[in-house]
Amino acid sequence: MEANSKKILDVVKKFAGIGCAIGIAIFVFSLFASGYNENYVLSYVGATIAFNAILVFLIGVFFVVTEEMIGNTRKGKKLERNPFQEKKPEHRLRHSSFI
Repeated sequence: MEANSKKILDVVKKFAGIGCAIGIAIFVFSLFASGYNENYVLSYVGATIAFNAILVFLIGVFFVVTEEMIGNTRKGKKLERNPFQEKKPEHRLRHSSFI
């Protein structure tokens, strides 16, 4: 893994961890603080923050994995026809004249 990918993954991991902690804390607080939570707004806010933090983590991991896969592919080498593949027959049109 490259140093740049590791830095990106560390930042995404810290951001997602802090976001999940804040979201879960708000959600748990909303379960016990009924005076602040008339319409379950805090429950929705806490669950949304936690969900979005997990989503950001998954997107960050996807980008790092995609970058690694692109870096590990062979570039510039053109593959020739597979010798085991059958050659396609050429279809020639026969011209016939009806006079």
